[in-house]
Amino acid sequence: MLCRKCDSTRHQAYLESIGWTRNAVTTAKSKVGMGKTSVPATDAPVNSSASGSEEIVQKQTVSFLAHASDMRLPTNVVLSELLSYVCCYRNRSNVDGIRHVVLSFYTPEEITIAKKLLVREFFVQIKNTSFTTERRSSAVRPAHDAEIDDIIGILDDLDAQQALDTYLFVSSDITRIPKYGPEELNIGAVVERQLRVETVVDNLAAPVEQLSSRFGTGESVQPTSTESVDKFAGLLDNRISSLSAMLDAQVTEIKKTCSQTLKTSVTPVQQQPVIDRSCNIVLFGVDDCNGNDSTMRSKVDDILLCVNGQPVVVRDMFRLGRYQAGKNRPILVKLQSAWDRRIILSKRSTLHNSVYNNVYIV
Repeated sequence: MLCRKCDSTRHQAYLESIGWTRNAVTTAKSKVGMGKTSVPATDAPVNSSASGSEEIVQKQTVSFLAHASDMRLPTNVVLSELLSYVCCYRNRSNVDGIRHVVLSFYTPEEITIAKKLLVREFFVQIKNTSFTTERRSSAVRPAHDAEIDDIIGILDDLDAQQALDTYLFVSSDITRIPKYGPEELNIGAVVERQLRVETVVDNLAAPVEQLSSRFGTGESVQPTSTESVDKFAGLLDNRISSLSAMLDAQVTEIKKTCSQTLKTSVTPVQQQPVIDRSCNIVLFGVDDCNGNDSTMRSKVDDILLCVNGQPVVVRDMFRLGRYQAGKNRPILVKLQSAWDRRIILSKRSTLHNSVYNNVYIV
């Protein structure tokens, strides 16, 4: 039996004889349970936020370099059950199905480790994207839920760059891979339904055995069944009668309340007159002459003539509020039509360049 050094030397000679060369890597060995994992060194920076999670990511990465001329073989192998499952079904199922399976099967820590592994291996290709951002949980969405979208987005982006042609994602623990694809999620519903049926059958088994034993001994069950049915029918009749009485009382109370409401609220509203304000305008800044309506009317006519360029028919006008010395009360003017009001409001800016530049119309 050869020693370990001799065995390694012969194995290296065998690899060189078949055309395989090892990539110059720096091996860091760390214990994971009872075994050890070799980690290749890389020049790509790692977006690490916690040293503990980064150590776990490094313990799960295994890479080797194949012969450059043999393009049929992958040049790098990445060990991750989650990534191997996602890569397998990425082009065979929809994104929602993959997300549902991964979120229900893998733990949040496994999802975080898988994303860190992708960022570490392909940092050069995705360093200018938002996928390298560390996700944090919020009140609406947990962090690992968003990291699933990042993993699928990273793989799509790498596939567009043809960066996955030389990579192979493999698994070392078959128990950490779902036994069904995203398109077979109805299997879970079938299993759940079967469990429910088995539970119902177990619950019915005991009563059926009791009945069969009673029939086997010749015991009569008809009188007991008839008495139970009659008693149950009587309880139903009483319950229905009480519910009918309660419903009738509530309907009567609702009708009474509605009639009172109509008498107190609807009638006064219907009697209120409808006021038409579509022809009204208000003038501010017109000099106030207490009690002299003719002067007010002549000033209003001159202002409207200045605005419109021709006389405007006015039905009525009056001051708003009580007279106070030194203050000009606004004037409410009722025009003949709503069209005249529109014309006056559209041309009111002409007052700024006239003798009435202190008058405003609204």
